[in-house]
Amino acid sequence: MQVLASFEGFDGKPPFRSDAHIYNTINAISLGDVPWQSLSLKHAEFENALPDDALWKCSEYEVWFWDPRELLQNQLANHDFKNDIDYSAQQVFREQGQRVWLDLMTGNWAWDQSASNILAEDPNCCDAMFVPIILGSDKTTVSVAIGQNDFYPLYTSAGNLRNNVCCAHKESVSLVGFLPIPKTERDHENSLEFRNFRRHIFHASPAIQKPEVVKCADGHFWRAVYGIGPYIADYPEQCLLACIIQRWCTCSILPFTAYFPRADIHDLLAPDISHQIIKGTFKDHIVDWVGQYLVIIHREAGAEQIWADIDHRIAAVPLFPGLHCFPQGDNSKALMKVFFPAITGHVPNKMLRALHHFLDFFYLICCSSLDEADQDTMDRALRAFHKERRIFKDAGVTPDGISLPRQHSLCHYRYLVQQFGASNGLCSSLTESKHHKAVKEPWRCSSGYLPLGQMLISNQWLDKLASFRAEKTAAGLRNQPLLPLGVVPIDPDANSEDFFLYCDDLDLEDAIEDDGGGHFHSAVALFHTASDICGVNVMVRHTFRSSPNWCGGRPHHDCVFIEHDPTLPGFQGLHVAQVILLFLFTFRGVQYPCALICWFLTISDQPCAKTGMWMVEPELDTDIHLIPVYGPQFLHCDITHSDSLMVFEAFYINKYSDYHVFEIVF
Repeated sequence: MQVLASFEGFDGKPPFRSDAHIYNTINAISLGDVPWQSLSLKHAEFENALPDDALWKCSEYEVWFWDPRELLQNQLANHDFKNDIDYSAQQVFREQGQRVWLDLMTGNWAWDQSASNILAEDPNCCDAMFVPIILGSDKTTVSVAIGQNDFYPLYTSAGNLRNNVCCAHKESVSLVGFLPIPKTERDHENSLEFRNFRRHIFHASPAIQKPEVVKCADGHFWRAVYGIGPYIADYPEQCLLACIIQRWCTCSILPFTAYFPRADIHDLLAPDISHQIIKGTFKDHIVDWVGQYLVIIHREAGAEQIWADIDHRIAAVPLFPGLHCFPQGDNSKALMKVFFPAITGHVPNKMLRALHHFLDFFYLICCSSLDEADQDTMDRALRAFHKERRIFKDAGVTPDGISLPRQHSLCHYRYLVQQFGASNGLCSSLTESKHHKAVKEPWRCSSGYLPLGQMLISNQWLDKLASFRAEKTAAGLRNQPLLPLGVVPIDPDANSEDFFLYCDDLDLEDAIEDDGGGHFHSAVALFHTASDICGVNVMVRHTFRSSPNWCGGRPHHDCVFIEHDPTLPGFQGLHVAQVILLFLFTFRGVQYPCALICWFLTISDQPCAKTGMWMVEPELDTDIHLIPVYGPQFLHCDITHSDSLMVFEAFYINKYSDYHVFEIVF
C-alpha cells in the first residue's frame, strides 16, 4: 500500500482502503468473468442404497466447472495472442519442398478435421474457423503433512494457439474445473466394482456441431466450429482415458469421447515428453539400469563407490546458464544434461552409445519444427537406441527382454508429430506448471478448511485480473512502467553497441591513455533460439561472466561460441573460447567494449565415437567452462565445479546443455 501511495496522483494515500475494498474492486471487473457451475454425480444404486453398503455408494460427488465455451472464447479474444493464432489448418513446406510440422494446426489431424471433413462437407460450416479443444488432466497433491489433500484439475486450451505462447506459460491454458475423487474404506478400494465406478465418474465428468460467432484477438469476428482435440495425460491417465487397464487389458467403460462427433480417444492421446521420455525412459529406466549393471559387475559395495564418484563428477560440472547446480549429485530432470559424460569410463562403450542415441532422439523431438529429414534422423536415432540397448539384456539387467509401455511409446512419435505438430506444444509439463497457479497457490492462500470453495474464488479473481491486464495492454495504457515519483526508467537502447573481440592491430595502451577505461565482471548475450523450454521462436538472454572471485569464492570464467565461417555446418563453423577479461575503453571519441579470450583447439575433425560430442583442449594451460573428459579414474574428492576445469587436459562440448546448443553443435 505504501508503494502504491507513492505513485503520482494518489497524493500519498493508498488507492484501496482495505482488503475488502480490493476484493470488491476485482469482483467489479467484467472482463474474463465466467461464473462457476456445478453438477452432482452419484452411483446408479444411490436411491436404493442400504445402511450397510459401502460409503462410496451412498455419497454424492460434486463437479465444479466453468463453461468451456466461454473459456475458449476468452482465449481466442485475448489481445496478447493476436499474432500467434492460426485461424485455419495449413500445410507448411520449406523452399526445397519438404513438409514441415510446427504447431497443432500444421498437423494432419487438424487438416483432416477442417479442410477435408467438417468444413468441406457441411454447407453450414463454410468459411468457419475450426477450434480444436485441447484437454488435459492430472491429479495433484498439495499437502501430505496435514492430511492427504488431492485435487483433480481439468484444463483446456484452444488448439489454434501456437506453441510459442503455450510454452511461455501465458494464459493459454485455462482451468475448466475440478473432477471428483471418490474415496472409500481400505477394504473396498481394490474391489473391481469400486474401480469401475471411479472410471465411470471420470468419463461422465468431461461430457457443437453448429458454428457460432466469436471475437478473436485480431479484433475480427469469426464463425467457429469446436471439436475435441488432443488430450494431454501421463501414462496411468492415458490408460484411464482409453478405458484399458495397464498392461493393455480392455475394460467395459465407454469413454467420454463417444458422446462427441468425430472424436476417438484412442486417436487423440497426445505424446508426453515429460513422463514418457524424461521421467519414464531416462530416469526410471536408463538410470536405474545403469545402477543395476554396476551392482551385477562390481557388487553392492563397489557399485556404491562408483555411484559416489558419478555423483561427485556431476557436482563438479562447471556452471552454465540455465544448468541446474548439483551440489550433491541431485537426481532431477536436469540430470539428463550432465549424466552422460559423468558415467564415461564406468560403463561399456555400447551402453554409452545407447544413451547417446537416446539423447539425440530426445533433443530432436523437442525441436519446435520438424521436417521430413529431421524425422528420418529421429527414426535412425531411435533404431540405434533399440539396437544398442540390448547391452542391458546381455548384461543381465533385463534378462526377460525389454517390453515397457513408456519406451514403446517412442515408436509412435513420428506419427504423432505428423498428426499434431511439434510435441513440445502438447506436453504434460504445460498442465503441471498450471498446477502452481491454479491449485497449489490458491490452496496455500485458503484457510485449509473446506478449501475448494476458496480456491474457486481465487481462480476467478486471477482470471479477471489477467483479462483486465491484457485489455489495458492492448489499449496502450501499460506502455510505460508505473514508477513512484523521482524514479526514472532505464532506456534499454541507451547502450546498444555490438560486443566484439579485441584485435591486435589496435594499440591498447594508447587507447587507455586517450580517455581511460574500465573492466566488468559480466556481459549479456541476446540471441534467437528456435527451441527452448521458456518459449518457442523467442529471444533468449544469457549472462556470461568473467569474475576473479564469483560470489566471494573461486574465479568464474565462462566459455562462448564464436562464429568464424557461417557456410560450414554445425560446430565446424564455430570456435570455442574462454572469456578471461571484459573491459571497455574509449579511443578517439569512440567506445569499444572488448574481451580478452583464450582459444580452444579441436582435438579431432570428428565428434567422439563413444559419446557423439566434439572434444577440445585449451591452447594455453588455463581453466575452461566445459565438461571434462573424466576417463576411468575416480575423481579426487577435493575437486569442485570451480576448480575442476584447471586439472583436466580435454573437455567435451556438451551439446545437451540446452536445446539451442544441440541445434548448432553437430
